[in-house]
Amino acid sequence: RKLESYAHRFFTIAPIVIYTLTYFLAPIAVSCFADTSSPVFPIAVSGMRVYGLGFLFSGINIFAAIRMMAYGKYFSGLITFLRSFLLLLLFLIVLPLKFGLTGVWLAVPAAEALTLLVAVWFLRPIHC
Repeated sequence: RKLESYAHRFFTIAPIVIYTLTYFLAPIAVSCFADTSSPVFPIAVSGMRVYGLGFLFSGINIFAAIRMMAYGKYFSGLITFLRSFLLLLLFLIVLPLKFGLTGVWLAVPAAEALTLLVAVWFLRPIHC
């Protein structure tokens, strides 16, 4: 129980730290792949910041999948399938139609956010 408490705190705090680092270090990371004077540079920096929002939700999703796997529940596979394939594919098709290039970057955070709702549902305590 204590180990699970530590894991829960880690998967709650780490995503915030990772997103903060992603947001502020995006220009440095992008400069490894594109010249700062390139027209691609500002697009990639803003895209990386939007894409990084997915980290805010992924921690609990990963925690839920690991916990369900440890309990031998099929929900683990469902959570993983939703976040890494089904919802991601759906949002990669739908969001660019509405938001253009930003919709592509938003696909991962949107898939993670919607998966979070499913993960929280499976993590809730069931009272008989």
